[in-house]
Amino acid sequence: MIMRAIPAIAVPSSARRTERSGELKEAAAQAAVITLAPVHAADGAFARCSEPITFGVSLPRGWCHAAEDLALTQAGGRVMPIQARTLDRWSDGSIRWALVDTFARTDASGTASCHLTAGNRQAPAASPRISVTTTGNRLVVDTGIARFGLRPSGPSLFDGVWLGADPIIDADRTGLEITGADGHPCDVTFEELSVVESGPLRAEIIARGNAARRGGRQLPLAVKVRLQFFAESAIVRASVGLTNPNAARHPQGFWDLGDRGSLFLKDVRFTLALRPAEKPADLRCSPDVNQPLEPMRQPLELFQESSGGPNWASPAHRNRHGVVPVCFPGYRLVFPSAYRTGSRATPIVSLERDGARLAVAVPGFWQNFPKAIAVADDRVAIELFPGQHRDVHELQGGEQKTHDFVMVFGDDRVTADPLAWARAPLVASVDGPRRAPHSSGPASASEGTVGQYEKIVRGAIDGEQCFERKREVADEYGWRHFGDLYADHEAVGHQGPERLISHYNNQYDALAGFATQYVRTGDRRWWSLMDDLAAHVVDVDLYHTDGDRPAYNHGYFWHTNHYVDAGIATHRAYSRESGLPGGGPSAEHNYTTGLMMHHFLTGSTASRDAVIELGDWVLAMDDGARTPFRWLDAGPTGLASATYSPDFHGPGRGAGNSLNALVDAHRLTDDMKYLRKAEELVGRCIHPRQDLEAIGLRDPESRWSYTVFLQALGKYLEHRSERDLVDEQYQLARESLLHYAGWMAAHETPNLDRSGRLEFPTETWAAQDIRKAAVFEYAAGHASDPMTRATFLERAAFFFDYSVMTLAAKPTHTLTRPIVLLLAYAFQRPTLDLSLVAGMSVDSRVPAGFVAYKRRVIRNMAAVGGLAAVLSLVSALAFLHPW
Repeated sequence: MIMRAIPAIAVPSSARRTERSGELKEAAAQAAVITLAPVHAADGAFARCSEPITFGVSLPRGWCHAAEDLALTQAGGRVMPIQARTLDRWSDGSIRWALVDTFARTDASGTASCHLTAGNRQAPAASPRISVTTTGNRLVVDTGIARFGLRPSGPSLFDGVWLGADPIIDADRTGLEITGADGHPCDVTFEELSVVESGPLRAEIIARGNAARRGGRQLPLAVKVRLQFFAESAIVRASVGLTNPNAARHPQGFWDLGDRGSLFLKDVRFTLALRPAEKPADLRCSPDVNQPLEPMRQPLELFQESSGGPNWASPAHRNRHGVVPVCFPGYRLVFPSAYRTGSRATPIVSLERDGARLAVAVPGFWQNFPKAIAVADDRVAIELFPGQHRDVHELQGGEQKTHDFVMVFGDDRVTADPLAWARAPLVASVDGPRRAPHSSGPASASEGTVGQYEKIVRGAIDGEQCFERKREVADEYGWRHFGDLYADHEAVGHQGPERLISHYNNQYDALAGFATQYVRTGDRRWWSLMDDLAAHVVDVDLYHTDGDRPAYNHGYFWHTNHYVDAGIATHRAYSRESGLPGGGPSAEHNYTTGLMMHHFLTGSTASRDAVIELGDWVLAMDDGARTPFRWLDAGPTGLASATYSPDFHGPGRGAGNSLNALVDAHRLTDDMKYLRKAEELVGRCIHPRQDLEAIGLRDPESRWSYTVFLQALGKYLEHRSERDLVDEQYQLARESLLHYAGWMAAHETPNLDRSGRLEFPTETWAAQDIRKAAVFEYAAGHASDPMTRATFLERAAFFFDYSVMTLAAKPTHTLTRPIVLLLAYAFQRPTLDLSLVAGMSVDSRVPAGFVAYKRRVIRNMAAVGGLAAVLSLVSALAFLHPW
C-alpha cells in the first residue's frame, strides 16, 4: 500500500471534549424560548385550554443528557406538564433532538410562549397521567377522563368507550367499512395491536389489518390505524392508512392509471355510533371555518366533490379513462328540507344525547377531496374514499393514502366549540439565537446578495407566485396530489389547448428546504408547506411494494418527465400519452434529508421509516445477489452510483443522493451497514489522485451534478467527524474534496458562460451554480493552508453572488425549480464549526474504474457460453434492465 502524509484534518470544534465544562454549564442554564401558535393564524385566533401538542426541538451539544431532565414553564412560572423522549443524540451522548409533549394554554390570539430548561424538573401541582394495560389481546387506555377498550378482531377495533361508568359508543356499529369496486362489502379484520408510545401524557397505539371480499379472496390492501390518546382528555387523534402492496406492471415502461397492479374501491368509511337510545341525538354541524356549529337534522351528508377553486376541473384529475370525474365545484350539504353548497369544507359534526357526546373534525377535508361526512341513525361516517364519488377510487400498485381525523368522546376541554382547535392546531418554534445559528450565505458574501437571496427564497411563501397560489393554477389538490408542488418551470413555452400538468415530486428536496426555513424563521407558512409535502411524499412518491424488481421496490418516483404533460401517470413520470417510456424509481431521484428533518420536528414515525426504507433501497438496488444474473456476477450493480449513463460511476447526483440517504439512515439507526456502504460508494466514485479532466468535468450537460456528490461528501465528512470516525476512510473523502475544490478554483466557471454547450440555457443553470458555493465552503473548512482557505472562501462568495444576482435579474426566478435550488443551499452547506488537528496517511493509489454490471455479466457469459449465449443474454438484459 502506498501512503502519503497529510498535514492536518478538520473536525468539529464542538467535538473537543476538554475545556468545555464551563461552556456546558453555561448552556444548561440557558432556557430555550418556545413559541406556540396556530398553524393557520387567520383560522386559529382564539383561546385554548390544555390543547395537546407534540413537537421536536434541537438542543446544543452537551446541554442535556436525559429527556426526563427537560422541563417546561409558562409566563409567571407556571409549570407545564411534559413528556419527553430522545430522537437523536450527539456523539457525547447528549440529546441533539428531543420530542416534547405538553398541554398548552393560550391567550385569545391563540398564542403562548414557554421556556424549555434542562435539570431540576418540577412536576405540576396536579400532574395528569395516562395508563395502558394489556389483558390477553385486549388493550385498555385510561386517560383519567375516559376509558377506551381496543381489541384486534373484526372491523370494530373499539370494543367500548366509557366516561366513568357510562358507555358512549355502540361498538357493533363502530369501525372500518370497505366496499369493493363491484359494490359488494368486504370484511375488515384487525390482527395486531401494538403500543408504540406510552408516556404520562400521550399514548399511541397502532392496529394493523387487512380486508377480504365477503366470502372470497383477500384484497391486496394493508390497513394501518394509528390512535393517539391524551391524559385527562377524551380526545383521540386518528389516522387510517390504506396501502396497495401489489407491484405495478408498468407495461413497456409506462406507469399509467388503470395498470393491472391497481386496486379499485368504491367506498371506505370509518364509522362511530352513539349507544342505542329511544330518541335521536341532537346534531350540530359547522361545514367550514366561517360557519358556526348550528343545529341540523339527521340524516345529513356533506360531500366535497372537488377543490372548489377556479380550476376545480383541472386535467390533473383525469382518471384511467382520461376523464375528469368531478361534476361540480366545492361541496354540497344536504339534510332534511335543506340543500346548501359551498367551496371548501373543513367540517365539524357533533352528536349529543342524555350526556353522551361525540364530535368529529376532519382537517384537510377539502384539500384531500373527494371526501364526505354523513350522519344517520346517531352514527357518524367519515367517508375516507366516499361512495358518493361518481368513479371508483384507484390505489396504484405500491401506492398508499393516510387519512387523518380527530374525535372527542364527551366534553372538549380545549375550546368552547368542540374540536374548533383541530382546524388550526398549535405548532411550536424556537425563538432566539438557536433558531438560525448560521448566516444565509458565505462569510464573505455581500449583504446585498444575502438580502436578495432571502427575497427570492421568500417567494415560496410571499407574493403572487408563491407555492400556495401555484397550487391553484394546476389545482394540485385531491388526495393524491395535495402537498406536492406544481412544476411550473416545465410549462414555460407550452402552447397546448390545456394547461400542462407537471408534478414536482420533491426534486432537490424542497421538503428539507421548507423545514430548514421553518427552523430559521419560525414562519408557520413554511411549516404548512413542509407538513403537507411530507405526507404526500411518504404516501404517493414512494413505491410501497416488495413485488417488483429490487432496483424499484421501496424506491422514489421521478417527477413528471421534462416538458411533457403528466398524462394519466399521476406522480410516476412516464405516461403512454407522452410516448416516452422509462424506468421506475432511480438513485438520481432520492431525497431523505427533508423526511429526517420532518421526523425530528414532529416525531413522525412514518417519515423516519421512509428514510430507513430509502436507505435500504440503496443497498438493494446495488446488490448483484438480488438480480436474475447473480449466478454470473453477484457483485455490486452500480445502480446506486451511476449518473447520466450506466457507465459513469464518478461523482454525480446518483451517487450523491445514495451517499446522502445512507448517511441519514445511519444517523437514525446507528446501523453500520449504511456507513459501510457509504464508504464503498465514496471509494468507488472519487479519489484524491483522480484525473479530473479525463472524467469530463468541463461538460455541463453530462457532469453538472458532480457538485451534488461533493455536497453529500461534505455532509458525510461532518457526520464522521461528529461521530469521532476520523480514520483512513475520512481522510480519503477529505483529500478528495480538497482535490476537486482545487480544480474548481482553477477551472470552474458559471454554467451560463458555457451556454453554447447547454441544450436549454434556462435560469436553472444559474440556480445550480449555488452548489459550487457550498462545495467551496465545505472545502474551506478542511483546508490547512491559509491561502488555500482564503481562495476557497472567495470562490464561495463569487458563486453565491453570481447565482443569486443572475437569477434575480431573470423574470423566471419565481419558478418552482430555481426557488427550490436556492432553498436547498441552506441545508447543503457546512453546519458544524471545524477545527484543524493533526492528520494521518491515506492510500495514494487510484483504484481501477468501476465496470457496469451489464458489461460484467456479458463478459462472464462470454467466458462460459460463447457468442450465442451472449446474444441471448443481451436480449434478456435489455428486457430486464434495471433488473
